[in-house]
Order: sequence, then C-alpha cells, then structure tokens
Amino acid sequence: MTTTSYKTNIALYRVLIKKLDSATAESNSVEEEEQSTEEQSALEGLDKNKKTIKVSDDNFYEWLDELYSNTSKYEGYQIQMKGFVYKDSTVMKKNEFALARMLMSCCVADLVPCGPLCTYDKAIDLKKDHWIIITGILHKGEYEGEVEPQIEIKSIKNAMKPKDEYIYPSGY
Repeated sequence: MTTTSYKTNIALYRVLIKKLDSATAESNSVEEEEQSTEEQSALEGLDKNKKTIKVSDDNFYEWLDELYSNTSKYEGYQIQMKGFVYKDSTVMKKNEFALARMLMSCCVADLVPCGPLCTYDKAIDLKKDHWIIITGILHKGEYEGEVEPQIEIKSIKNAMKPKDEYIYPSGY
C-alpha cells in the first residue's frame, strides 16, 4: 500500500480529472457535443426518483468523476459503494476515512488510492485496507477550499476484494 497522504492523493486526482476533462473536450465530436448534459451524466446505478445511487465495481471511477464534478447535484442522495478503508491520521479526523480504490492512470508505479471522504462514528474501529460496502448520505463538503463529495455513513458491511481492485480513468 502506498504511503502518500490523502491530501496528496486528492490533489493528484483533481489534476488528473482536469487533464482528462480537457483531453475529452478536445476529442469530442460535434455529434457528441449535441447530446444533452442529462444524457451524458446518466450513469448506471442512478435512481432519481428514489434519490439513490448504487455504484458497481465497473463504474466506480465514472461515479467518482461525476460526484466530484457535480457535487451539489447529488446532495442528500443515498449512495452504496464498495472500496477499502483508507486512513491518514495526518489529515483525517478520528471519525473519518476514505472509501478508496487504487487508481491507475498509466502503470503500477503510479497507483494512488482515491475515493470519497466518509464520516462514521466508529471509523476508529475500522481496519485499514479492509474491503467494505457502505451505505450513506452524500453531502457537499470542503477540502482545502475545494468543494468535494463526502459521505455520512449509515451502514457498513464486510466485502470481498473485487476481481480487479484497480480503477482506470475513462479514455486510458
């Protein structure tokens, strides 16, 4: 497991998202540009009527990108997702952890854990690197002056590590 801090990982993640957003913008065809924002952001697992999101192993990265890009849009939604417990006591409070997956943008050497910050009264009892499924409520939080999605945990279940524990940016 990498020893870089959550603070560094979030900064790296934001830089990667900005690079990918500009690369995607440059490569979009006229036909794609005509699609509505609604169509572009309709990800699997979203139920607008129930205000719920169920993130699968296959779309963890796409949902992470969507949540960071449109945090206010999902305020108050219930979310369920799987990841491992990532803790960094240098920047996280005792009731915080990140629900993380290892992000690979090029090769194994550049792996970094990334995922949303979660608040949970019993976070101190969670084992680092343990795989879990969380259910919680999305809220708009702030980290170093940047708006970010944060999850208030309502329940946690143990989980098996997925077949492919890495996530990959779209377009890579």
